Parts: sequence; structure tokens; C-alpha cells
Amino acid sequence: QSQSPDLKPIENVWAELKKHVQARRPTNLTQLHQLCQEEWAKINPTYCGKLVEG
Repeated sequence: QSQSPDLKPIENVWAELKKHVQARRPTNLTQLHQLCQEEWAKINPTYCGKLVEG
């Protein structure tokens, strides 16, 4: 399956978010939601910029 180069950076951000949330081992949906918000807030905009630049 061919991947659009435009979607690759966001896929990498989602993978990073998933890795960090899983490491914290949420045990219910409320905790999952909270951890997703916390980990999302920790993602550095510079990291995102580097992904877009290649």
C-alpha cells in the first residue's frame, strides 16, 4: 500500500504518542483520555517541525 508523503509526519506523531501512553499503562478509558492529553501536551513543536522537514 502506497503512503502519501503528506501523511507520514502525523503518523509518526501518533506513533510517538501511542508509545508514551502505552508506557504509562492506562487501566480504563478515563485514565486513557487523561494520559493522551498529558502526553500530547508534552510533544515539542520542534519535533513536529523536524518531521515535516524530513
